[in-house]
Amino acid sequence: MKVEVKVRSLQLPGAAPGGGEEAQYEYPAFDAPEEEYFLPGHGLCASCTIGVIVRHMLKALGPDTVVVNPTGCAEVSTVTFPRTNWAVPWIHVAFGNGGSVASGIEAAIKVLKRRGVVDPNRKINVVVFAGDGGTADIGFQALSGMLERGHKVIYVMYDNEGYMNTGIQRSGTTPLFASATTSPAGRAVPGNITHKKPMVMIAAAHGIPYAATANPAYLADMYDKFKKAAAIAEEGPVFLHTPVMPARLALRAQIRREGAGAGDRDGLLGELRGRPRSLPRDRARAQEEAGEVLHEVAGPLPPPKGRAHRDSAEGDRRGREEDKRDGRRRVHRPRGPGGPMLDHLRLFAVALKNIAQGPITVKYPREERDYGQRLRGYIVNDLSTCISCGLCEVVCPAKAVKFSVGPDGRRYPGIDWGRCILCGYCVDACPTGSLKHLDAHELIYHSVEETFDKYAIKLVERGERPRRALL
Repeated sequence: MKVEVKVRSLQLPGAAPGGGEEAQYEYPAFDAPEEEYFLPGHGLCASCTIGVIVRHMLKALGPDTVVVNPTGCAEVSTVTFPRTNWAVPWIHVAFGNGGSVASGIEAAIKVLKRRGVVDPNRKINVVVFAGDGGTADIGFQALSGMLERGHKVIYVMYDNEGYMNTGIQRSGTTPLFASATTSPAGRAVPGNITHKKPMVMIAAAHGIPYAATANPAYLADMYDKFKKAAAIAEEGPVFLHTPVMPARLALRAQIRREGAGAGDRDGLLGELRGRPRSLPRDRARAQEEAGEVLHEVAGPLPPPKGRAHRDSAEGDRRGREEDKRDGRRRVHRPRGPGGPMLDHLRLFAVALKNIAQGPITVKYPREERDYGQRLRGYIVNDLSTCISCGLCEVVCPAKAVKFSVGPDGRRYPGIDWGRCILCGYCVDACPTGSLKHLDAHELIYHSVEETFDKYAIKLVERGERPRRALL
């Protein structure tokens, strides 16, 4: 069954400014469970499709799914303490170890099944949901190791084509000549000067059984690929690349795709089905042996030519001709006035200036750095002014403040230093000012035994600075 959708006043590519066209296309309907495993109320940006991707991914995979979520847009927008939008087991990990943590979880599930703790016939999906920074850049090593070892993990990369959560810096999937905060487009540099990494082809080169791209503009196709990934994950690791684009751009891509002919090579919807550990080496062989290439995936862009002999004038001339023929722009970084010799003299002058200033390194712990008056050190409580109102316990985000009965029979707040993050919320909320920050922010002792000596903690609570080690 297909659902007919009409779109009015849509600004299509190539249309006159301000003009609108009426578009009509058929949208394939698909059956998905009514249960929601990605709850509403997230903090994702308007028009961001991460929520759409996650919602349909979890509908396809079901409740027996463990999600490994490296730092990124999805993590900071869906888990705001103390709330979460994930209704399945979820773990937040660092930028660079998503593949490693998923590998450990998958191995642990195998052990639990072998020992009979978990039903051996129960299918548990292990999913890594990571952005392009945590996949193509910082987490690339962990991803490559996971694919190489053959862990049965579903890896989904949502592609922002940049570090959108930290300031729109370029990433390994930023397109050529795109303008980002770390690759601004201007006269000196024409934007990003590197090609977008073909992550699907890179993942497929590891010999995994399944790699695909899934566009959220094609909900039915994306849902089917998640279902297929869950089934093929029994053979080995699978990799899916999902672009994060505004809904308007996704709709344009859908319309362009609907109006394209049979020979269209858009590359938005690609799928490669290979044999585990022996991926075919070229596309023709992939189509012949695997037989499941729905749409041909665009391969990596050709590398820049004419770079080997740029040192000579003739090689530079040939390089410019090849760049012009291939439609590329060379990047010229202008030197400062005076040429390279003057640049070296300036560098030498800076070195001499730094030598004259002397070292700025503090020989810690023999020497102590002055952190100023606003240091958020350890917190002490003046019991004479404490009114036991409980505000400190309410505002503590780490749940480190716990009340206990004091010698006079009243309840006073105590701090669990294993949980305290020294945020200062309790100090700010205290109506009488009984809670105060010390200028001590670490505890260093002469011996290991003294580290566990409660007397040192009592010194801090009384406002006295503990002894420091002299190494």
